Amino acid sequence: MPVNSSREWSTPIGLVVCGWLLTAAAAWWCWLTESATDRLFVAVLALVLATASAYVSLARPRLRADESGITLRGLGRTRHHPWSRIQVHVRSRQRLGRSARTLELDGDNG
Repeated sequence: MPVNSSREWSTPIGLVVCGWLLTAAAAWWCWLTESATDRLFVAVLALVLATASAYVSLARPRLRADESGITLRGLGRTRHHPWSRIQVHVRSRQRLGRSARTLELDGDNG
């Protein structure tokens, strides 16, 4: 990796926007329903969609790797793991007749 470069991973912005649009649609649907049972069901749906959309909006970027290590960002806190405390493994597995490789990063939880 070149000096001062970093790579980031987060939920694609299109999915974040889609989540907020679905939240707005569910809220509008809740406002239009006449039955109390339907209104409760749709209100719970809107609340779940709003919670998920807020999480993916606030926890961006979720993962960042740079020359100093890996940074994981969540809703409550951000944790940084320096490269000296991370073990990197490439695993190969066979499943359904196909070979798949995964990159595993084991960090110190202390």
